[in-house]
Amino acid sequence: MSLAKSIKLTSFFLAVVMVIVFSGCASSVGSKKKAEEEAQLEEVQEVIPTLDALPKKDKPGDDVPGVARPPKSYRIASELQTKDGEKYGRVIYVSTASSDEVKSFYQDELSKQGWKLNRELDTSLKGLPGALLDFEQGELRFEVEIEEGKTKKGEKFIYVKLKRFQKI
Repeated sequence: MSLAKSIKLTSFFLAVVMVIVFSGCASSVGSKKKAEEEAQLEEVQEVIPTLDALPKKDKPGDDVPGVARPPKSYRIASELQTKDGEKYGRVIYVSTASSDEVKSFYQDELSKQGWKLNRELDTSLKGLPGALLDFEQGELRFEVEIEEGKTKKGEKFIYVKLKRFQKI
């Protein structure tokens, strides 16, 4: 066999091997990417808030003074502390109202009380379906975080987290 034929034949086999290797890698990369996407989706699904059942009454604690409770809600946590005669911290509610209903409610209620809307997001802080509203008034800030969830029976609800604090 001549040297030229040998080089051509070697080049041909090398090209065939490269095609096989790269096509295997491409499908492997595609499979790996698909597996990563599925893992991320499962991760988000695990983070979506769930409850065994919707609450039927408030948990002990206080509401944020001077701020109305979300519509159709029950308090599930109150972490308020008093400093210089003012209450700061957060209160968490579960509501059966829609995210849009609660969002509109707080935009209306807080603007009537002189709060200025600084920032509005269409997701919760965790990036989950819901909303985040950030208000300020003088030296105070007020956040309304809305996060969609569902009970183990599939009933939809939203967490409404109200947080009142001083600006830094």
